[in-house]
This record gives sequence, structure tokens and C-alpha cells, in this order.
Amino acid sequence: MPENADAGKPVSSQQQSQSSSVAPKKLDRRVIVGVALAVVALVLAALAAVMPWWHIDATVKGQGIAPPTFNWDFSTGARCYRSSGNYRCTAYGDTSNSGAAWSSVQCTFGVGFILLIAGIAAVVVTLIMIVVSSRRKKGRTVTLALGILGTALLLGAILYVFAALPGAFMSDYKAAYSGPGWNVPGFFGSTLYNIDNGVYRGTETFSYYGALGWWLVLLSAILLIAGTVVACGRKGTAAQPKVQQPSPEQAK
Repeated sequence: MPENADAGKPVSSQQQSQSSSVAPKKLDRRVIVGVALAVVALVLAALAAVMPWWHIDATVKGQGIAPPTFNWDFSTGARCYRSSGNYRCTAYGDTSNSGAAWSSVQCTFGVGFILLIAGIAAVVVTLIMIVVSSRRKKGRTVTLALGILGTALLLGAILYVFAALPGAFMSDYKAAYSGPGWNVPGFFGSTLYNIDNGVYRGTETFSYYGALGWWLVLLSAILLIAGTVVACGRKGTAAQPKVQQPSPEQAK
């Protein structure tokens, strides 16, 4: 029967390649993991832009001293003060509360915020490159370079704040208040002071450390470089030389 004449013939290699080219390509698992990590890094960095980066706690014990506790939160755009259940935030440059503009702290966070925004932009570009770049070596190299750049910018933001903020705080604090001679030698630490001025007598514990926003940027940098390395570590799909399959006549 003519309609079944080709039923027993083997399928040629050309027909196999044509059918395989029609089938959709599956997304590499490493690319999926890299994209997921980069997306999480982007979300964390964006959240950090509006969260506190530095926290100061003060606990006072003694006679005639009030309030017993108070603290500060410092973010990229404002400082917030909490005492006896009251919580207020003041933008840098506003002198209505303390009489000082806190300009040194503002400049420190200004540099940190610029680095953060540049890092977020690098994360976005890296994420796009992971998704759309070819799997050739050149595409992976560019993506890896962007991931390293984004990681460096994010780390630069928190490391700059880590190094510069304590000194900036002391400069602005001395201009704003005439209270105890506090000293903040570093970004992380705790200091105990004795108070005895004839009116107040007691102790004050002064603690300072990185707040949630600072840690989110650090985590974002780690996730970004991890996602980039995972995505760029996938196997390439460079074109392989075609092996000519023998035809049925040649195989005989």
C-alpha cells in the first residue's frame, strides 16, 4: 500500500535535528537559582534604603536620673529618638529638636546612600544579564563582572558607614548636646560611664551596633555574588561540530 510505503524506513539524522530544534529549550537549573538569589538580593537592598542602619541604646541607673532608657535609630535620611514611650523622627538638616543639623551624619549617609543606589542599579543589570545573556563564555564573563561590581558597591556602602559614622556622630552630638562626655570609638561596642555631678549619681551603659538595614545590605551583597557565581558556573552551550550520520544506504 503506497500510504504505508515509508513506515519501515529509518528516520534520517536531518529529520531528527529538525524535530529537536522545534522542541522548547529548558531553562538551566543554575540560571533559575541565580535569578532567585539576585531577586532576593534586590529586594533586601531596596528595603535597606528605608530602614535604620545604626542603633544606639542608653540605659541609666541611679538617683534622680530620668529617663532610665533611651535610644537612637539612624537611617539614610533621618534620625529617630525614643524615650519613655515617645518616638519621633527628624530629617537630617532639621534643627527644630536638637538645635543642630547633624550635617556630618547626613554627609556620611549621603555617600552611603549613593553607593547603595549604584549597587541596586548594578543588581538590576546583573539580573537582566543572567536572564537574557547567551551562554557563551563572553556573556558569562560580563555577567560575572557586573555581579562583582554590584557586590563591591553594596559592601562599599556599609563599610563606608561603618568607618565614618562613629566620628560623624560624635562631631554632631557635641554640637547638639552638652550632656555627658560620651565617646563612640567604633560602629560596634558598649561603654559604661559613671555619673556623679552633685545632682545625678549613677551609671550609664551606652551600646551601639549595626541596625537591620545595615545587615540587609550585607546579606544582599552575599546573595548577589552567590547568585552570579552559580549562574555563570553553568555549562556553556557553544556549538559542537556536527557528526554526519551515515545514511541507510551507506550503512549497508
